[in-house]
Amino acid sequence: MLSHQNHRGRGYKRGIWPQKPDTIRSPRENPLSGIRPINDTNSPYTAMMASGTSAQQQNVSEAPEEDAAELQFPKEFENAETLLISEVQMLLEHRKTQNESAEEEQELSEVFMKTLNYTSRFSKFKNRETISAIRSVLMQKKLHKFELAALANLCPDNAEEAKSLIPSLEGRFEDEELQQLLEDIKTKRSFQY
Repeated sequence: MLSHQNHRGRGYKRGIWPQKPDTIRSPRENPLSGIRPINDTNSPYTAMMASGTSAQQQNVSEAPEEDAAELQFPKEFENAETLLISEVQMLLEHRKTQNESAEEEQELSEVFMKTLNYTSRFSKFKNRETISAIRSVLMQKKLHKFELAALANLCPDNAEEAKSLIPSLEGRFEDEELQQLLEDIKTKRSFQY
């Protein structure tokens, strides 16, 4: 029979199970060997377990909750700018062109190529002028930068679809106003060359 490696690197024969758990001797090989039941009723961990909460749940309640539907983002995103998929695609294409024209062409990473393929597939706008026009139309409204990018990237067909995809728009914009904005985006998108 052929010999194979199991997940711990020990060889075994095809059709025969690796070592039985009861024959594992070292704590390093058996991750459950060091676990003991908690009998300390004064332990905060025991109190959390009794109340049905975990340490992670307690830490979550201390930090402000992140919710894109309510436009609540972590501090790291406060000063960050949003990019449209079309803008990312243009940046990646530019980088690829630079790489190809360089004297010593370097191989682009797999992640780079996958991202380029993704952005090429889902890019809605083909040139800088259209992107600039779309951004200016969207910036005239009081949109959060997340909403602006989401509307431009998703290009919903109607106000109802926009509100279901971007819940933060609900209650902030009348359907007619949002529909007019979406029509402006469609018009600018249809005139791109």
